[in-house]
Order: sequence, then C-alpha cells, then structure tokens
Amino acid sequence: MTEWSLDARQIDFLTRFLGLRLPSVGTDAADLDGAVEGYLSTLPADIKALARSNPVLAESLLEEVARARALREEGGLADALLGLEACAERLAGEKGAARAAQAAEDIPEGLVKTRVRAIELALSEWRIGRLEAIDGLGALVSELMLEDDPDLVEIGTKIAALGRDIPNALEAALREVRRAVGAGDEGQIAQARATAEQALAEAARYIKDNAADLRKCEDNPYGIEVDAVAAVSDAIGAVEQSLQKV
Repeated sequence: MTEWSLDARQIDFLTRFLGLRLPSVGTDAADLDGAVEGYLSTLPADIKALARSNPVLAESLLEEVARARALREEGGLADALLGLEACAERLAGEKGAARAAQAAEDIPEGLVKTRVRAIELALSEWRIGRLEAIDGLGALVSELMLEDDPDLVEIGTKIAALGRDIPNALEAALREVRRAVGAGDEGQIAQARATAEQALAEAARYIKDNAADLRKCEDNPYGIEVDAVAAVSDAIGAVEQSLQKV
C-alpha cells in the first residue's frame, strides 16, 4: 500500500475494513460478468414494454443500461452490476405502482381493499429502503474504484458484494400476499403471510450479521451519504406493521 497517496481518514477507513468478510455471493470476474449478462439480456425488453406507459422513465433506464454496457467493456463489472440492479429495482417499482393503481380501480371498497393497500405500502417501503441502501453503497464503491491504492479497490469490491447480498425474497413474498388477499382466500393468505414472515426474518438476519460492516461504509471519509442500516431496518419495521393488518 502506498501510504503517501492516502490521507489520514482514508488510512483509518482502510484499516477498519481490513477484517471485512466477503458476503456469500461470489465476487470473481466470471460470476460478476454472468450476472451482468443476465440483466443485459432481459432488461431491454422489459424497458421497451414500459415505454408505452412511461416513456420518460424508459429512456432513463435505457441510458443506465447503455452505461452498464460501457462499464462492462471497460472492466467495471461491479459498477455495471450495481447500476443494472438499481435499474431492475426502478422497473419493478414502476410495475408495482401500475398494479396498485389497477387494484385501486378493480377491488371494491372494504376490508379487501384496505388489506391490499397495506401490502402495497409494505412493498413500496421495502423497495425504497433496499434501493436507498444499494444506491449509497454503489456510490461508495464507485469512489473507491477510482483510487490508485489496491487495498481500497479491494474494499470496493467487497462492498459491492455486500450490496448485492441484501436479500430480496421479501418482494416476491409480499406480491404473493397481495395476490392471495385479492383472491379473498384466507388459507392462501395465511400461507403467503408465513412465507413473507420468513423472508422478513432473512432480511433482519442480514442486518444483524452485517451491521458492523455497513456502519463502516456509512462512516466513510469521502463525504458520501450511505444509509444502509437504518434504511433497511425501517423498511423491515414498516413491512412488519403492514403484515399485521392482513
């Protein structure tokens, strides 16, 4: 490490991260490239479909996909993947909003509509909290990848993996709860809610297991705002409250 190229806060940041473990997701180039290729092969068609209802957002997402392609060609696989994941999150959020609007039109007033709204709120809170954490970590990764110091670049790779490791089974589970509520089948609702509670526990375990590392990211010397622990924890709390209404 070339200490002369780093200031005191950067050295402290690096030192605190030397013990940072790699999350369970692999970080070698082949894994990263495979994940990037997966997004690049599926996102354009979904974005094209979105263009009919929201051309402004579709144009923005296509620009992000193009940027990811360029980053991939330059070898910036971690940054490309984070950008594509954020793109997928925004696309999913738009689809969810459209479904919520349709549900508001189709479902009669009463208990069913109230329960559907509770789940839609939970979905929104989870997506926002998770994406906020991913965006902050991604910004920090981008900054670290600009450094000449190989240790800081290595830390950036580990933080990228930490961001990708944020669980997202909860979103699919909540969508299933919403479907069951709309169908009015109490048995399906109970089963779907149990699955959502398991996914919620997984998200809570992620925060518990990685809180120390995430807080190191939040306390970075670059002035980059990273809100991971509170953002995801608050989203978990909001989902818990919403599930109690179902």
